[in-house]
Amino acid sequence: MSMSRNARRAGSLTLLVLLLSCLLLYLMYLPRFHLVHQDLAKLQTNLDITLEQPADTPALSKREIYKIATGRTFADPKHKVGIEYWLLSGQDRYQKRPVYIVTLYGHFPVKGVPSSKPGDAPPDHTESNLVYDANTGQQLFGFRYR
Repeated sequence: MSMSRNARRAGSLTLLVLLLSCLLLYLMYLPRFHLVHQDLAKLQTNLDITLEQPADTPALSKREIYKIATGRTFADPKHKVGIEYWLLSGQDRYQKRPVYIVTLYGHFPVKGVPSSKPGDAPPDHTESNLVYDANTGQQLFGFRYR
């Protein structure tokens, strides 16, 4: 009788360890979304983009957009990714369009921009932003400004 009780305890302990291991693996590979604070004034001035807080819920979730964005880009999965939901207006094409702005953090050289001194590296940005339609997942455009 005590043997079966010990066997049940060992089985329960094994199951608990297995479940905790699965939870740990899940948390390790869970996308890490970071809060991004877009510079609304700079976007308006430099790129003719206006962002407003939406009231409605988008058709696609942040997780779905994350999968779409990281599947289509050169993003290093070790880098942070920020995802924000906005209503976008501007550029003579968009009027309060629900979008996700996916911000990839890393080193992004600015092609075609000369360095200030011979031998210096060209300037670079530490963020690259991709804009996706929040209802369809279609990539609309991308921008870099900081």
